[in-house]
Amino acid sequence: MILRKSMTLYIKPVPPFNFDATMHKPGWFSLPKERYEHYEKGRIWMPFCVDEELYGIKLESNGTVARPEIKLTIFSESQLGSKNKKRILEELNWRFELDRDLKSFYKEFQDDRVLKRTLKKFRGMRIRSSGDLYESLMIFIILQNATIGRSARMFEAMLKRYGTRLKFDKREMYAVWRPKDIANVREDELRKLEIGYRAKFFKAISEDFAKGNFIERDLRKLNKETLKERLEELYGIGPASLWYLLFEIFHFYDALDYISPWEQKIYSKILYNRSKVSIGKILKDVKHRFGKWSMLAVHYLWEDLWWRHEMENIPWLKKLIKI
Repeated sequence: MILRKSMTLYIKPVPPFNFDATMHKPGWFSLPKERYEHYEKGRIWMPFCVDEELYGIKLESNGTVARPEIKLTIFSESQLGSKNKKRILEELNWRFELDRDLKSFYKEFQDDRVLKRTLKKFRGMRIRSSGDLYESLMIFIILQNATIGRSARMFEAMLKRYGTRLKFDKREMYAVWRPKDIANVREDELRKLEIGYRAKFFKAISEDFAKGNFIERDLRKLNKETLKERLEELYGIGPASLWYLLFEIFHFYDALDYISPWEQKIYSKILYNRSKVSIGKILKDVKHRFGKWSMLAVHYLWEDLWWRHEMENIPWLKKLIKI
């Protein structure tokens, strides 16, 4: 799909806003990002799906943390109408939390022994959704019970077979497949891509979304417990994926009720400087210390760790990463 039309707009996020720390998440899934987005300091290109319409977007930092401004270029197949432009801006604001004011969070923990250095370094960093709800579910399923290398191979195979290749701004990248692309595909056809049991999960979830059983904009209106119950209805979604969804996609800052064994080792090191602390103790201590900000607080610590690893290669973390 060639996106020849373009429109440029300027957005002013609520300050402080750290563009690079928001857009670039080294601590995310280690999948081949160049296939579906491209980041350089101060700018990023990515596919952007809104209401099942595909666009390409380019975001560029035009300001500072204290006085932020984003230059947004939207690429589309045809001339963009006012309704579509409004929806894209609404989704950008939601997925990147452009209007979120975190000053009370910074004020509460500016002198906290664990957080103060990280808050100073990453002041203005927001949560960034990995895509819409459907895209995020597909990625979480890819990551289930697999090494980074295997996840990357499965993701690339699915992108090439069912994703959409976009061309815009002299760049090429894939958009993640959509529900209609998978709902009518036989499970055995999906399994030919060597994705194993995930084929059943992909198909079941895609059928649900294609039928309109899960409308993300409606789900955003629910309280956390009701939303949790609805998300638990999704086939193949376990506790680890559930709490990521509540935090990354729906922005509940206290959504920390599950820690995987792999995350346990990392939290043990960054919070206690020990090789292994019980999951129960980690959860209890974090909730006691950070309260309603629990997941946001550990998100800051997590991203700080991965940014440092990207710059200087942290030996103990490298040992935990299975290629």
